[in-house]
Amino acid sequence: MRKLILILGCIASCVCSFARNPVRVDGGSLDIFTEPISINVEINESEALIAGLSQSFIDYLVERSEGADDRFDDDLNRAHDSFISYYNEKKGDIASTVVMSEECAYTLYVYVTKVNIGNSSPNLDNINYKAGGAHISGNMLLVDNATKKVICEMSFKRVKGVRSPVFSARAISMYRYLADGLLRNIRKSNKN
Repeated sequence: MRKLILILGCIASCVCSFARNPVRVDGGSLDIFTEPISINVEINESEALIAGLSQSFIDYLVERSEGADDRFDDDLNRAHDSFISYYNEKKGDIASTVVMSEECAYTLYVYVTKVNIGNSSPNLDNINYKAGGAHISGNMLLVDNATKKVICEMSFKRVKGVRSPVFSARAISMYRYLADGLLRNIRKSNKN
């Protein structure tokens, strides 16, 4: 009987850990997302540090792979585009759309502050080791462009990507999971 209860407890904790939303609303309101408007998205990894190192994420990627500037810029741009496309595809009854356009009334700033490449980092040297998922942490600010007032502050911690030996797949999945966490919070705030 004790073993059965222990096994059921382990299963329940696993289910709860997978259901956890890595995006948390720290202040303000998500009500603006329920209006039929377009919101500009700006994603910035320039200040992000590699977890466990005091080196910037971009410098680390360039240093680890020859001629990586253009390739990683392309991969990150595709990941940013996937955030937008995932949000717009999965928004359902949420009225707002997200775009990359400076002509919008509101901007969602996504600041990535920490990146953990995980055990996938050897793949940056094009050596085929076991691939592992990466994750990002940081914060998001929804800002009214006319007044520069912060409407909502959010933080995200350990948004995990899929396990893949290809950097672009890990990056795209991280930003899709980030968009999913944002959508889950918007839906939750609509219910309240």
